[in-house]
Amino acid sequence: MSHKYPPAPEGYEYIFVTHYKHAKTGKTLYAKHYGKKVFCLLVPIDRASKD
Repeated sequence: MSHKYPPAPEGYEYIFVTHYKHAKTGKTLYAKHYGKKVFCLLVPIDRASKD
């Protein structure tokens, strides 16, 4: 079953990661520990760096 995400707002994009480090606690969170293959994160993009 695939998940459908709404279109990302202007200036943002979705990234998909298997793990990430929590900013406050410093702990690494793994998607597989939560029954997922990946986490979907909405992140701001900087158009100036992509040109």
